[in-house]
Amino acid sequence: MESSEHYGRKQIGVKSVNSTTLAVTTCANPHEQVIEEAEEIGRLLTVPVYSREGRSIPSFFERSGVERLLIVRRDRYSLHHADGSVYQFHPNLALVRAHNYETIGSDHFLEAAKLEPGDKVIDCTLGFGCEAILASLVIGDLGEVVGLESVPELAVVTRNGMGRYKLLQRKLQESMRRIVVLNFDYRDYLRKCASKSADIVYFDPFFDETLEGSTVTIGALAKFGNRAPLDPRSITEARRVAKRAVILKHPKVIDLPSEISDVIGSYVAGKRSPVAFAVIPPFGNAG
Repeated sequence: MESSEHYGRKQIGVKSVNSTTLAVTTCANPHEQVIEEAEEIGRLLTVPVYSREGRSIPSFFERSGVERLLIVRRDRYSLHHADGSVYQFHPNLALVRAHNYETIGSDHFLEAAKLEPGDKVIDCTLGFGCEAILASLVIGDLGEVVGLESVPELAVVTRNGMGRYKLLQRKLQESMRRIVVLNFDYRDYLRKCASKSADIVYFDPFFDETLEGSTVTIGALAKFGNRAPLDPRSITEARRVAKRAVILKHPKVIDLPSEISDVIGSYVAGKRSPVAFAVIPPFGNAG
């Protein structure tokens, strides 16, 4: 298969990826705008852009030999794996949790973070962006939420989803639109941040333990995401960057490394919830 012609590159903060494992194509009958978007993504990621030419997705994988495929449609992008896994952006549980917070004032993440209007939040492991959306809702348009996604193609799909996914709740949609999605590994990003430059630094990394029912919501994300274990040295960096707290979401059943557990000041969790939000004070603050 031959890739489309490449034109001048437009830099928007996305790193290139291995072109032998990823390619870009379109829906079966693309409009001109869809074709242009696909070509732009190919340039950003420096990967081949192939014409769909009526082929089914399985036959496309067979002919191209790639492992992953980013498909551009008019209303959304999606990532497909040769094994049949599919990821496309969805705000996940943000809708339910935002409703609960606004009606009964209850959400464990927001209780742990104690956010205020105008705060700055760094979400180091963006994923579906559920906590990032909730944070943006609370801090408002005077605040800032930066969401980090280390996998370039996931960053592209998530940025597009945050910008296009339509919600009936206008306020929540505006909150989602305000999130700044960056293609960065948090290990690199935090080292470049000035001390006390964010109010809250948040982590929700992958863990080896699989919680019951979690594959329904994060299964595809786990397939395409960065499953590198949580780096304790980055918790130290996060404590330098944060003014108020570092928040770590993790399964209750796991034992955190001592370098992390020894600096946790408190926990917020529901009695029946399988996860907890660990609150880690920044440097200079008592635990």
